[in-house]
Amino acid sequence: MIDNTFEIEAKIKVDDIEHLRSRLIDVGAEYLAAVMQTDTYFDRPDGWLRDHDRGLRIRRTEFIDGPVEPDLRPELTCKGPRDPGGVYKTRREIQIRLDQADAFEGILSIAGMARCMTIQKRRSSYLLGPCRIELDELPMLGFFVEIEAPGEGEITSAIELLGLQNDTISETYVYLALSHCKEQGIEGKDISFE
Repeated sequence: MIDNTFEIEAKIKVDDIEHLRSRLIDVGAEYLAAVMQTDTYFDRPDGWLRDHDRGLRIRRTEFIDGPVEPDLRPELTCKGPRDPGGVYKTRREIQIRLDQADAFEGILSIAGMARCMTIQKRRSSYLLGPCRIELDELPMLGFFVEIEAPGEGEITSAIELLGLQNDTISETYVYLALSHCKEQGIEGKDISFE
């Protein structure tokens, strides 16, 4: 089955993830699961996808805990360019499940795509009304909350309900990781907890 939708989300850097986790419980959010996600990003050697605000990744997920075990099959995601008119990041997103992710990486390589970066993150997922709330921890980058909803109004309401004060971030985790590595003089294409 192909999931072909428009993703509407807000990403916010947070300092105190435990306070936010408590706030989610206080406002009645439903805890779903904690997982480790390993996202491998691909691009043409000339960086065409990055330069045209698109993304292509294979996500592998490991279940950590929680009442709802998610689908753990690898997932291929392709993201289109952002809609410049939205308050929050809005873009077309197509996702499919893969039975053989390693074989598909080989297909991408033959098709001229190159692995550009792998990023791990610990993610805790919650439902709050129509919003999916993701609490993310990334090596070197810290803590973030992502709020995804069917519309911008629901995201704004969730931000207010959770008392989030920081500005939303439009950059992707790949962009943030590459920028951090460049600032720190770090070479490499893997951002992991190891």
